[in-house]
Amino acid sequence: MIRVPTMDAQFATVVSAPPGQHFYESPESSELLDAAKRLFGRSAGVQASIADIETLFHVLAGGIEQDCALLSSLHEMEEHPYFRLVVSMGNVMLPLILGAIESDPDIWWFSALRKLTGENPVREQHRGIVESMRRDWFEWAEGEGIRW
Repeated sequence: MIRVPTMDAQFATVVSAPPGQHFYESPESSELLDAAKRLFGRSAGVQASIADIETLFHVLAGGIEQDCALLSSLHEMEEHPYFRLVVSMGNVMLPLILGAIESDPDIWWFSALRKLTGENPVREQHRGIVESMRRDWFEWAEGEGIRW
């Protein structure tokens, strides 16, 4: 079991938004968002299962992917409510993000890793080369003892 943060005002706004044009506001996401509400609606210090956290991560990742697919600005992606929520959950998300970049290295995950860790292990000569960036992050994670 892993400790997770409690629900904050930002998350409450996201999961209670009326249906609209974004995935995170759509009725299709409501069942999975109910799991997220249960997870974040717990008291401080209450433990959540890895399955709950993984479910929430996949909901958030799907919403980011759907809503940000046509964006060219990393800054705009970083402003997406789901991206901010992933980052706000802290280190519990590191193995899930590393797993995501292992299978589908979307550029926003590198930004999330930097924001979560305060680190940027990507060598200057590797910047912009996704496969090399991925290897640099994996080396860093292994050095920190993070498994995914």
